[in-house]
Amino acid sequence: LFLSSEDILRQVFSLYGCFFFFSFFLYFFLGIIPPHHKSHALVMNYRKEQYWDIHHALHVIRFINDSTPQVDVFLRIHQLESGKLPRNLAYPLEPEDEVFLAIAKAMEEMVEDPIECYWLVSCFVNQLNSKHKDSLQQLPKILEQYLNIEDSRLLMHLKACAAVSKLPYDLWFKKCFAGCLPESSLQRQDVFFPFCL
Repeated sequence: LFLSSEDILRQVFSLYGCFFFFSFFLYFFLGIIPPHHKSHALVMNYRKEQYWDIHHALHVIRFINDSTPQVDVFLRIHQLESGKLPRNLAYPLEPEDEVFLAIAKAMEEMVEDPIECYWLVSCFVNQLNSKHKDSLQQLPKILEQYLNIEDSRLLMHLKACAAVSKLPYDLWFKKCFAGCLPESSLQRQDVFFPFCL
């Protein structure tokens, strides 16, 4: 049994699909909108006002301008809201900022409205960090179990050539595969994550 590294990656990556769910599901379970339908419009108006207030504040202190990429704007708004805005733009990004940016770029391709996109990304990242941080450590083991069911020959080959321990689990799972998978590997629409937001 011989597989090229490209074939191995293609097969591993084809086991996974989108990591986001339907829009309403996300809005509701991420806490963006309340369960009561009558207050949805009011809450979304508050969300828009909050977004534009913070956006304006970042403009005033010159952290963003009209040419700042949208995902960078999202990051700065998130940093200001969470009290982690650096003292100036020269500070390097933290690893958690890189994760936020990767998820924001993936979400930006799916959601047209920038305000809705920001709230989805921000709440998704907050949920991931607060409720599912411990679960991320178990995912490499679950990956092996899933791979054993889907393609045991591939798993045996990966173990035989000591490739399992070299897989970039941290990159995949912390970013929820955002920015990690080539488009060609998103052909199957399986949802891998065993936890639900």
